[in-house]
Amino acid sequence: MKRTILTVMIMAMAGCALLTGCYKDVRMADSSSSDGSSGGSDGGAVPADSVTFAKYVVPLFTSNCVTCHGGNEAPDLRADNAYKSLINGKYVVAGDAASSILYQKVSSGSMPPDGPMKTTDIDKIKNWINNGALNN
Repeated sequence: MKRTILTVMIMAMAGCALLTGCYKDVRMADSSSSDGSSGGSDGGAVPADSVTFAKYVVPLFTSNCVTCHGGNEAPDLRADNAYKSLINGKYVVAGDAASSILYQKVSSGSMPPDGPMKTTDIDKIKNWINNGALNN
């Protein structure tokens, strides 16, 4: 009887040890930034082809830019005016973020003046421009 109990205990401990080593570490996208900078309402990474102007880019302007670019300073980045202001003012070259003034300013850290945007937020702007800068 003692031998059976001992065998069951050893097998149970061995099973626990094996199961402990069998897991998959899954990491979720982290919406916080190590640089402590402010960002939009959805701070996590987004697949490049999923970035839309209304859902991802406009909230970034609202939270980071409209204090200065709210109608008094070009480009006007208020939600209702941002797209037209960016395109007509030639701040965006559709399909070419590297040539776009908007992307150059945010990626260099010169805008916004109170500190750089999160990398994930800058990537959203870059991806939106590189995907054709659509008013979507």
